[in-house]
Amino acid sequence: MKRIEKKVKDLVEVRHYNSLLDYHSDPAKTLQAYLFTDATAEMMSKWLTKISEVTTQSGAARALAGYRGVGKSHFLATMGAIVSNPELRSQISDPLVAASAQQLKRRRHPVAYVRRGTNKDLFEELKDALAISFEVERTNLSDSSEELLKAAASKAGDLPFVLIIDTALERVQRVSRNDGPLLGEIAEIAKNLNIFVAVALDDDIAGADGVNVAVARSYSIDYLDQDHLYRIINTYVFPKYTQELPALREVYEYFRSVLPAFDWSEQKFISLYPLHPLIMEITPFVRLYVKSFAMMGFASEAGTKILGRPANSLICLDEVFDLVESGLRESDELKDAFESFDKISAEVINQIPVLQRLQAKLILKALLLMSLNGEGATAAEISAATLVFDEDSEDPSRSVGEILEKFAEAVPDGLNRFEEKSGQIRYCFKVAGKDSLNQALREAALGISSDVIPKVLRRFASERFNDWVLLTENEVFDSVDCSIVWRGGLRRGRIIWNWNETENPSDHKADFYDWEIIVTKPEKDIVENKASSTQTIFWKPAVLTADEAETILRYHVLVTDEWIEEEFGDQIGIAGHALMTTIGKIWERIFLEEGVLVFNGQEYKFTNQAKNSRLLTSTFTQMLTPLFEANYPEHPILNGILGINEVSSLVSDLFGGRKIASADTQSLAVNFAEPLGLVTLRGDYLMPCSEEDLLRLEPIQKILSLLNESNEEILSLREIYKHLREKPYGFSKEMTQLFLAALVAKRRIEFVTSKGDRINHRSLDLKIIWDDIVGITRPETVSYSSIELIDWARTLTAVDTFQTLDDPQDREQIRQALTNWLSDWKAAKTLERFEKLPEDSLNTRVWRLAANVGKTFGAVASAIEDLMEESISLEECLQAIADAFLNSEKVFIDRTKDLVKLEDFLNGADLRNKVWEYISLCEITEDEVIEALRKELFKFTTQSLHSPSETLNQEFENVWNSFQQKYADYFAIRHDEVMKNVALQDSFEEIIRSDEWWEFENLSKFPIFPNGHYKKAKEIYFQGKRLDCKADVREVLKNYPLCTCSFRLSKAEEWKGLPDQLRKIVDRGRMSYRRVLRVLKETLVSMLEQIARNSKREDEKRLANTLAEILKSGGEIPLLSSKELVVLEKAISLIKASPMVSIDVPEEEGFLTREELVQVFSEWLDDLPNELVLMKI
Repeated sequence: MKRIEKKVKDLVEVRHYNSLLDYHSDPAKTLQAYLFTDATAEMMSKWLTKISEVTTQSGAARALAGYRGVGKSHFLATMGAIVSNPELRSQISDPLVAASAQQLKRRRHPVAYVRRGTNKDLFEELKDALAISFEVERTNLSDSSEELLKAAASKAGDLPFVLIIDTALERVQRVSRNDGPLLGEIAEIAKNLNIFVAVALDDDIAGADGVNVAVARSYSIDYLDQDHLYRIINTYVFPKYTQELPALREVYEYFRSVLPAFDWSEQKFISLYPLHPLIMEITPFVRLYVKSFAMMGFASEAGTKILGRPANSLICLDEVFDLVESGLRESDELKDAFESFDKISAEVINQIPVLQRLQAKLILKALLLMSLNGEGATAAEISAATLVFDEDSEDPSRSVGEILEKFAEAVPDGLNRFEEKSGQIRYCFKVAGKDSLNQALREAALGISSDVIPKVLRRFASERFNDWVLLTENEVFDSVDCSIVWRGGLRRGRIIWNWNETENPSDHKADFYDWEIIVTKPEKDIVENKASSTQTIFWKPAVLTADEAETILRYHVLVTDEWIEEEFGDQIGIAGHALMTTIGKIWERIFLEEGVLVFNGQEYKFTNQAKNSRLLTSTFTQMLTPLFEANYPEHPILNGILGINEVSSLVSDLFGGRKIASADTQSLAVNFAEPLGLVTLRGDYLMPCSEEDLLRLEPIQKILSLLNESNEEILSLREIYKHLREKPYGFSKEMTQLFLAALVAKRRIEFVTSKGDRINHRSLDLKIIWDDIVGITRPETVSYSSIELIDWARTLTAVDTFQTLDDPQDREQIRQALTNWLSDWKAAKTLERFEKLPEDSLNTRVWRLAANVGKTFGAVASAIEDLMEESISLEECLQAIADAFLNSEKVFIDRTKDLVKLEDFLNGADLRNKVWEYISLCEITEDEVIEALRKELFKFTTQSLHSPSETLNQEFENVWNSFQQKYADYFAIRHDEVMKNVALQDSFEEIIRSDEWWEFENLSKFPIFPNGHYKKAKEIYFQGKRLDCKADVREVLKNYPLCTCSFRLSKAEEWKGLPDQLRKIVDRGRMSYRRVLRVLKETLVSMLEQIARNSKREDEKRLANTLAEILKSGGEIPLLSSKELVVLEKAISLIKASPMVSIDVPEEEGFLTREELVQVFSEWLDDLPNELVLMKI
């Protein structure tokens, strides 16, 4: 085997995983151990939501299908833990699940666990579960399933009763009975009660085949596939080092190059690495015999052992076998297989040369595990499973085949050996029952027509891709819609299954799509339809081998033959799993690994990224992007995804003029309208471009050309979509809709609905229902006389000096008057100011005012701008003005009133916002006049919001000015009384310069004294240092109701009392320190006497003796000098060990309240030594 320098540990991290075998004894551990993926989080969220919706006569039944070992039991137990233990819901790690759990009532929901396989039938197991839940003897329960469930519903009260039915892990034998009818009955009863039933189904029932028809009819079934485990292993057990992914791909490509049967996808290999992908496939069969086998725990433990090996080493089947061998040997069904196994081990392997003996053991173990599904393996498959191969040989598995032949010769009756149609030999240990089933399937498959093969492959297409939904019952022809995103546009397409060419896929809906992919049979000669505007691509699969075809036929027999079902019973599910796994690989090979897309005579192989995706949208985004790049080089690049919501907003708010200046509209214009050339920058905003600029755009010219060339009055949208989809632009449907809306806004076309109604520029601000629009038509011409146009110029500009449009001087005067009007409009910025207001300050009435102004005066402004840019004539501009007001003087007067009201609202809004910001920070005063003005301001803020007017704004401003002036005077006077009070500052300075402060400050630094007094004194000291405010408070109060210093009205009296507070703290601290000295007087006297004895300085001896005498006497301790403090500090420093002193609890006469008692003890504690002292009460 090729050696690689890197080790496994260089590519992957191995994380510990604790397997949980008992999901019910400790709900907290069950929840903690469950690892959510996107799929299981979404499923759990959906189930919890459904439980929360269960009410009387509105129950629900859900089933969870999936292979053994995929995590069904853990999922259901986790759900039960969440439902029955509300205190655990805060520990849910996934936010989606946590949010859904919050929908449940904050009470313990009753949950009963039915453990299949623990009694003779499901009904008895149901009674066992309910007896435990009801805490009664089972003999007291009814023998009617309906009565049992009614009792459960009654016990739950107003809560849902949750019934979880799962196969018991501790069962002695496999459950091999038909529980389908009773499961269906339980579900139907539960639906009429407040009961939620959850069932774990051991075998796949995606097609509702066989005995589980009753379940499929009564339960909503979710499927938990093995992809879920791939994601868990990749995320939680074997996370990969991102920078080493190229090395992992190199390992994968190496195995693919030397092992023909190493047919797992790159995605699966990388997700599971260093676990061999085959282990995931055999796990369900291992668990069939060894229920305790936990794949996750095994992977984690085995991963730690492989870290030091070369990077192209994998955890293989032999490690699984060694772990589960003893459990497998306990099965009666495998008794004969192990007799053969042991005979081969004793008689064959021991005779093989030593160098090959280890390989032979690996091959033997792998063969037995691969025989559990009844299929066995070829030499090439064993070679890929064990990584035993001859790298330099033309047949890498030749040596494996030779060893297998020796096995077959040694036990001809214990090992099946048969030649496949491809010539390969398949070997399989004989497993009780499965031998007969496989033989029966092969014989029955001989009589089945190959016509069923495409039907099976079609079904597996929906298994392979999550979004490939089978929409019809037609088993040979079907299509599924699929949209992909390219350069910001949605490219609508479909995948058509047309294997037998029974129908023509180019139906009447073809023009709706940008592309279509037709799945054909491998032998088809591709003939492309050049006339179609839809890009047609053919998906041509590889040819099936004879063995692959037989496998598909055997699967068909398995799921359709009633005799097979009756004869082999519970073996059906296991055989079905094995065949489905094999067909999944076949599908992967013929459609993705070796299948091609054919377009323009070229074949395109699927990229690795496209092959690894589980979604059609992702796969074909990868595959079709190069095609679109080549065909539509002129397609603009949008700054986001243009969907119907974005189109609707741009049509109503931009082209309809409803909210042009809003931030959202401008953002959409930047992202979508600007790349399409539909807007131009005017001032600070993007506005619809001029008609002249619009008509220069090629798609606009194409639309108008189609309209002019059409012999019909109405040009269908379908025809327009079809032509704008062509090269070199390939515009999407949504882009075409924006082009059409821009033309409607400029009055060049009108929309026509299915009822024949017209939609013109005046209605663009309303929501356009595109599905109701069938086409476009030329606008109805409405022309106004010169006299009417002159009247509109006078009405709008309030200038009446011009008389006719025929006089050049009058025309120039009109242009100048319109220019002046536009200048005034821009200066007012009415709509721009409105858009900048916060939404919570607006109401419906104001929104309506702004919409009316935007549709009329806003449209007029746009028309005059077009006139200024000479993109329209003067007559067209005046026509647009007349249109804006419906050529009605009454409409003009009404809209002018709306404009005035809107201006009043905006002017009031500026003042209202200013007042709100100010008074929200204003302190409460004791002045009745100021407080009355404050109330008036609150009243005006409400009135100006609902009934704006110029008069109200003036009154509002007058009250505001009065309030602000009086509040400023009130605040400034009290501010200066404190913050500029020289007497207060002098009082502080007097305290700070005193001997008492000096002594207090120095004693506070001694470690034996409590530091609370000094901390408080320093706080007051620093607060006092800020008394000298330099700010011009009246100037500050013009814009802000507080001074830049820390003064507050509510604290004014407190500021005035700061010197007294500081003086009291200093005195209290000095007294406290002296009490501490008395508590420690024995220790301190000893230290002071020691200093007196040992000191060589007479003054120090004298001071030490003086202090010792003062402490001994128990009298008052006088103000200490600096030298005395030095001696005292030296005495304290001589204390080597913590002195032990006895202290008394303070005695108080009379009774105290709790607060008084707390105060007494707090003061007592504050006076105790801070450290170095041990105290006894």
